[in-house]
This record gives sequence, structure tokens and C-alpha cells, in this order.
Amino acid sequence: MIAASNLQDFLLTMPNLMIMLAAGTLISIISKALPKVAENPLAMRLKPAASSFLCAAMCLLPNAQPEDMSVTHKVLLGVILGALTSQAYKLFTQTVLGKDKRIKGA
Repeated sequence: MIAASNLQDFLLTMPNLMIMLAAGTLISIISKALPKVAENPLAMRLKPAASSFLCAAMCLLPNAQPEDMSVTHKVLLGVILGALTSQAYKLFTQTVLGKDKRIKGA
């Protein structure tokens, strides 16, 4: 069994980075393929939490995480990865792409 203190050892590994990339890509594809769904007020409110849900679900897939890791730790890891995915996407769009709606002319 993996102790909670060792959870940080599994945070930014290559499989976890791939989970984050897959979740972010899936959300972007759905937003662009279904613009009416993406513009729905409920979908707009749930979009920041969608990456946490997706990453948590992907961490529960077989062979996505070590087998001796408990389900609770897998879900917690997924939520943390989802939060990192959301913040990385926000940072990328606001700084690199310059799409910050709070700045006039952006």
C-alpha cells in the first residue's frame, strides 16, 4: 500500500502528464466540435471542474496507476492532476495566446 506521504512521488510522472494532456485535449476538442454545447451556461460553469472529473476517471483506468495504490489515492491524484490541468490551460491561454478577457483589446 502506498502511504499518503508518498503521493507526491507519483504526481508529475510521464503517465500522469499524459493523463493531463489527454484530459485537456479532450475538453478542447469537445468545445470546438460542439460549440452550442460549450456555450451553454451550465457547461461553462462546469468546464473548470471537467478536467478534474476526467483526470480522476482516467486515473481509475486499469494500468494507469500502480496496482497497490488505493482507489482513494487514485481519485485524489486525479483531482490534483485536473486542477493542475485547469491552471496550466488558464496560464497558457492568458499569457501565450493573450486571450485574457479582463484586458481590454485582448
